[in-house]
Amino acid sequence: MGCTCRRIALSDPGIPSYAQIVGAVNELSGPSDYVMTASGGLPGELVGGWRAVGGAPTIDVEYGFSCMGYEIAGAWGAAMAQRDRAVTTLLGDGAYLTSNSELFSAAFAGHPFVAVVCDNDGSAVIARLQQNQGCAAFDNFYANCLTTRQSPPRVDFAGHAAALGRSVLTAHDVDEFGDALVQARAAAKAGAHTAVVVVRTQPSTWTETGAWWELGVPPELPGRADYDEEKPRQVRYVRR
Repeated sequence: MGCTCRRIALSDPGIPSYAQIVGAVNELSGPSDYVMTASGGLPGELVGGWRAVGGAPTIDVEYGFSCMGYEIAGAWGAAMAQRDRAVTTLLGDGAYLTSNSELFSAAFAGHPFVAVVCDNDGSAVIARLQQNQGCAAFDNFYANCLTTRQSPPRVDFAGHAAALGRSVLTAHDVDEFGDALVQARAAAKAGAHTAVVVVRTQPSTWTETGAWWELGVPPELPGRADYDEEKPRQVRYVRR
């Protein structure tokens, strides 16, 4: 079963963007399915790109504090509370590294959910925030992080999740991801345990939402002018 979602044209069509992953999950979800996320670039993509598929709430976004690691623990809790619904959580590789041990804990609980791990090879959203403030991206991607090793280490996310007792599938493009998601949901339902889908994603392709994320910007940086312009608008909005 392939996925027909093509929400964003990419210079490298073989590697999907976050928006395409969200679109594929949306396309393959029904009114009883429940999708969640928390940190990085996925909250903005899910809020901006999701289209409701039924009367019941279908998405849960922990947006206020961008809690890396909430994605897995939160999905486990959602699966406990909503046993008649298929729960899918979306997280980046950084969030996975923050709190992956909950996958092992969930193995004992028997509350199934699907975890989609989007691997963009580093902290891509932090790089975007740095660049938006007028800085050069620094120490975010594994390929150029400061390290004493000639070849920086990489995590085998699929192998790691499998070692924690999970069913694991991998995908390299949107169509493969759609197929993997269908299989993962079927495995989760049949085996009463969490299935993990690992997919490589674009590190620098984002949907422009128009949202403003407040960050302190030193006066010396070019991004300070935008900060000074946007901050009064935020204050006026809050006072209303």
